[in-house]
Amino acid sequence: MSTCHRGLRKLSAIAAAKNNQKLEYLCSIVLNGCGRSAESEKLLEKIAACPAGIWRNRAKLDLIIRRMEQAGKENKAQQNKLLEELRDFILNYHGQDKNSNSLRREAITIYCQLLLETGDDTSAQKVLTILDNTEATGGIQLDLFKSKALQQLGQLEMSVHHMVLAIRMDSGSPAEEVTELVGEVVDKIEQVESQADNFNKMINNCKKLAKFSYVIQNNSQTARLLAETLILSAEKENGQLLQAQEILNKIAQDGAGDIDSVRCRARLLREQGKFEQAAKLWVKICQKRKDETPSASRRSWKWWRAKYYELDCWAKCPQTKKQDVLHTIEVLENSFTEIPLLWAKKLMMLRQYCRRQPNDAGK
Repeated sequence: MSTCHRGLRKLSAIAAAKNNQKLEYLCSIVLNGCGRSAESEKLLEKIAACPAGIWRNRAKLDLIIRRMEQAGKENKAQQNKLLEELRDFILNYHGQDKNSNSLRREAITIYCQLLLETGDDTSAQKVLTILDNTEATGGIQLDLFKSKALQQLGQLEMSVHHMVLAIRMDSGSPAEEVTELVGEVVDKIEQVESQADNFNKMINNCKKLAKFSYVIQNNSQTARLLAETLILSAEKENGQLLQAQEILNKIAQDGAGDIDSVRCRARLLREQGKFEQAAKLWVKICQKRKDETPSASRRSWKWWRAKYYELDCWAKCPQTKKQDVLHTIEVLENSFTEIPLLWAKKLMMLRQYCRRQPNDAGK
């Protein structure tokens, strides 16, 4: 008889004699470790059927987790059924002692992680719902889970708010998730600005997140995100613009520049009032984005962004004839019927700006 089986026999006898839930639970762990998973599960079911006790709830949670592992991610119907069981376990478990709180925290964490892995809006909403119902449970990564769920739902302003609350410089907070969120916000900054309730607060929070991410990861991507958030939140503050310039120069020296770094440099030059240099960079970005478009008659959202900023910068150059910019806008509007609404509005405002300016440049 193996050591495992001898120990198991002894433990089982003691547990049965004393009707001790803890010992029976330990016995189930040993059974599972010896490869006797069916017997282990049967013992867990016995413990779970007890009328009360912390080990009863521990056994219930273990059964749900094991059955999820057995079902596999491919069996979506079974996984959904078990997720509902896990949700009910969380909502119906009201103990407030240390052990109960720890077990509920574990269950909430597993539930939220599994839902967020699916990547769909319905699951993200379920995460927010369970967190709203369990906020009194201490120790859960409440703000991190809320941030990720809100990001999944496209509510980036609130996602940033909760991520700022979630980060701790000394706790090994998830820098990768922070980088992903800041990257998405920066990439969609014009859309975010048009929808934000308090854009200045949001972009300053993004700057905090970018600094955190840069300190933890310290690579070219986090450096560029820090530079771009410095530019977007600068409001003509030369100190921030100089800091961003130093970061971009370092990226260029390291040979790590890409189209996003070019965009960042173009934003910087525009904020510095170097409109001609900025316009030329936006031209380069337009050319690159044109190669990515699906057909000759359509342009991507990112192409329209680059084209708008190109024309905006040319319009602000003293030597530019505003009539030339107006003509280019008219050609674009007549050539493309599917201009994204945001950029169509911005082009309309740029046209109004050009019409208000004196048109004596180049004479």
